Amino acid sequence: MDEMNAEMQTKEAPNAPTVAHAPGGDTEATEQLTADIVKALKSVYDPEIPADIYELGLIYRVEI
Repeated sequence: MDEMNAEMQTKEAPNAPTVAHAPGGDTEATEQLTADIVKALKSVYDPEIPADIYELGLIYRVEI
């Protein structure tokens, strides 16, 4: 099931990191936490390139 979710996410947002959900965890809370983490990552800029590390594709996976 996680592979299917990762594949769907890649089609919808090819630059988005994959997300690993904890078994038995609250997926809604995990998705909100992931969104908050991505928002924070988007505020970190590469000093040599005027782009954030998330948009550069330097984040491959968010695992909670």
